[in-house]
Amino acid sequence: MTKIFNYLLKKEFFKEEYLLKLFYIIIVFTIMISFFYSAQIVQASDRRISILYFNNVTHESDWDWLSKGLTGMLIDDLSRVDVLVYSSHQEIEDLYHKYGLIPISAEIDKSLLIQFSENLNTEVIFFGDFYLSSPPNLILSLKKYEIQSGEITTFRDIIVKDTDIFDLTDKVVLFILKELDVEIAIQDKDKLKKTPTTSQEALSNYYKCLDLMDKAIVEYEGVDYPSKKLWAEAIEYGKRAVAADPKYAEAYYLLAEIYNRTHWTIREVNSLNSFIQLVEDNQLESKDIYKKASQAYFRLGYAFYSKGEHEQAIEYFISSTEYDPDLLETHLYLVQIYYDMGEIGLSLDECEEVLRIDPQNKEISWFIKKNEQSQKYGRRAYENYERGYLSYKNGNFEEAVSYFKSSILANPNFKEPHYYLALSYYQIEDLDNSILQWEEVIRIDSFDNTAKHFLNNCLEEKEYGRETLKHFNTGYDYYLKGEYDRAIEEFNKSLNYNPEFEKALQFLSRSYYQLNQMDKYREERKKTTELKVN
Repeated sequence: MTKIFNYLLKKEFFKEEYLLKLFYIIIVFTIMISFFYSAQIVQASDRRISILYFNNVTHESDWDWLSKGLTGMLIDDLSRVDVLVYSSHQEIEDLYHKYGLIPISAEIDKSLLIQFSENLNTEVIFFGDFYLSSPPNLILSLKKYEIQSGEITTFRDIIVKDTDIFDLTDKVVLFILKELDVEIAIQDKDKLKKTPTTSQEALSNYYKCLDLMDKAIVEYEGVDYPSKKLWAEAIEYGKRAVAADPKYAEAYYLLAEIYNRTHWTIREVNSLNSFIQLVEDNQLESKDIYKKASQAYFRLGYAFYSKGEHEQAIEYFISSTEYDPDLLETHLYLVQIYYDMGEIGLSLDECEEVLRIDPQNKEISWFIKKNEQSQKYGRRAYENYERGYLSYKNGNFEEAVSYFKSSILANPNFKEPHYYLALSYYQIEDLDNSILQWEEVIRIDSFDNTAKHFLNNCLEEKEYGRETLKHFNTGYDYYLKGEYDRAIEEFNKSLNYNPEFEKALQFLSRSYYQLNQMDKYREERKKTTELKVN
């Protein structure tokens, strides 16, 4: 060892430049290992799984709730560990409805699983049956369908004593994670042990309530009232769930959803407040809870917004974004509410948040322009201009005049309301005021050639008459197209209204010239010359 060390000293291996190279090699090697490890984690975390409803083969209807309940509990538990992408309860519910399957007794074969995998865009599907044995044990027969291999695997039965649902859920979750080769940290295992309720009575009532809500949505097709049979039964089971466990946050949220669908606003608000209170008091944490908390705050904010209580609405909307910064609806309402309060800068900030979440949002592009224009010209000026523009487009010119005048009163240097006020006056044949407004447009923007054209047109109409100009302009269009006979007809109509309109005489003679009708050409030229002399 000493000889090796002396050799390295002679070779000056430990000089600074060699140490630096060694350091770089170690860093690169460490990064490569880290990248490889991360890639393995990503590969695992990107896997999408689906858990179907479990068939009830207990022959006891009291256990029907567990068909959806077990699936729901498994999804909730897996959502606490950020390692998998899973199909939601609603996606599974929609799938069963699409194929006309009964959750408690669906016959699942391979052909159906292939269709499910395509509908759910999933790689692995878990499903199976549960039944009872004596002494009172609950047994789950779990199966797995893997899309890549196309094989269905039936596992050894999972058994829990005393029909302990919570123990069954824990065992199945850990089994699924192990089967998928997903390793989780100790703290994540601790999260799995946390249940939304410790009361099996509350749990069963919750899922009975959920099942009835799913049925009511399909049955009533949006015509929903709390007095209807399925909704009334759902509400009753929801109330039993919170009575059995007053700290069952998800049960309050489910009741709030039902009250929202059945338009029972006071009860919805009360249930949402109870849910939020429990989330914050007990520091509940999971992706699902955060999304529900965000929705709860949003719905409370919307309730206050609808009543015109903007300050309270903003408070709830901001709380919504703290739980889920990507909830689009919250930011859209903040855009509007800040604008309504004249907080243009804050409204523009929320516009940026909307575009971050949804870069293709068409509505927000218009709102950004509205905010920027309001910031530039003043909100009152711009809003009255907008209203005036809509009235003008709808042909309500008198109403448009009123709005444009209000806009100009708020900001005399805002060009657009002057422009459309001039056009509105023209439409109601008030040429004097139209001319004044065109002059104002040119005062604000001396390079606006369109305004100069319209001003000249108004001045000519005032001198020679509208019908004179109308027929002249029609004739002039024909002249440019080379349709000289039709042009001559229009120029003559123009001169019938006003024989002293020089431009009509000039182009009438030119039209004759183009048709080689030289006698008429000379006659019209003579009239033009005499008119100039006079």
